[in-house]
Order: sequence, then structure tokens, then C-alpha cells
Amino acid sequence: AADSVSYAIGISTGAGYKDNLKTLPGDPANVDDLIAGFTQAIKGDSAAMKMTPQAAQAYIQTYFMEASARDAKKNKEEGEKFLAENKGKKGVITTESGLQYQVEKEGTGAKPTAEDKVKVHYTGTLLDGTKFDSPC
Repeated sequence: AADSVSYAIGISTGAGYKDNLKTLPGDPANVDDLIAGFTQAIKGDSAAMKMTPQAAQAYIQTYFMEASARDAKKNKEEGEKFLAENKGKKGVITTESGLQYQVEKEGTGAKPTAEDKVKVHYTGTLLDGTKFDSPC
């Protein structure tokens, strides 16, 4: 029974890791190194470990912080490029804050004041076209 439950825990853990590793930034995970580290740690084989558990945690934290910073820099550069190109398109209006919009259909009637309530129809999209907001 202990062998079977041990195997079942291995399968369950491995399946979870497989899904999580798909989201690992950068190059694909080296599964052989992951298994080696896991085996050494679970057996308590500190002589075989290339780093302490504390050093491993610090390394992981640094790795993800650096990956996040790279992604943020890339996204910012892509966003700035998009805004610069989009600004020159016909009908695009850029506000003082940098917000860009395009009126697709001009409304009729009185122009609202700062005290008026208005209803707007819009769709917010990311650079790749993914819709993130559309309250209508």
C-alpha cells in the first residue's frame, strides 16, 4: 500500500508540475535537472545538492523577478511603439494624459458638460487584440 500511494503521489505531483512548467518564462524547463534536484532534496542528500534549499529559493525568486522585468520592458516598448504609430492614424485623438481614442460614430444632441452623466460604448483591447473590457 505504501508503494502504491507513493507512486500515486508521484503521478499527482508530476502532473501538477507538468502543467506549471508550461508557464515557466524563458527556455523550457530541464526535466532531468528538476527530477535530480527533487530526488536529492526528498532523500536529504545534501552532499549531492548543487545548492541549499535556501539558495534554491533565492535563485527561483531572482529568476522570476528578472523574467518579469524583461517582460515588462518588452511590453512597455511594444506599447510605446503602438501608441506612436497609432497617433498618426486618421481620426485618432490623443488626450493630455496620453489616452488615445477614436470616435466611430458621433452622437447627436447637446454636448455634455463636466457635471453631466453620459453612457459610452467602448471596447478595450490589448496590443494583441485581446478584449479586456467592454461594458456594453
